[in-house]
Amino acid sequence: MALVSITSFRGAAERSGVHPVYLHIISERFAILIEKTDTLPNLKKLILSMANEYCGFMRSCQTGAYSANVQKAMDYIMMHLGEPMTLVKIAEEIHVNPSYLSRKFKEEADLTVTEFTTGKRIEEAKLYLKKETIP
Repeated sequence: MALVSITSFRGAAERSGVHPVYLHIISERFAILIEKTDTLPNLKKLILSMANEYCGFMRSCQTGAYSANVQKAMDYIMMHLGEPMTLVKIAEEIHVNPSYLSRKFKEEADLTVTEFTTGKRIEEAKLYLKKETIP
């Protein structure tokens, strides 16, 4: 039941536009947790946790509602949050003109590329701060 849930959640997240790399990471982590779960009540809690986390990923990582170029830019940004990046660098990576990307990004996302990048970095930092094992 739990493994079927992973497949269902993953499919829904993929259809909403979440990048496959994120889906692989989260699915693999939950598959390991399922194997380690030893009681039915704990398994039920884990399934609820999976639902919440996949929904959170869909809210924060989906790009399906945007044009192909904006999706590519968002995916690139989310996959390289820890690296220095500029509009020019992102545009080069996805093979578009920086001015065009800037205009389309603002038009579709209602944020500049810099605002989007900063927001995603802040979201990521919040997740790290919540984890007790990371200094």
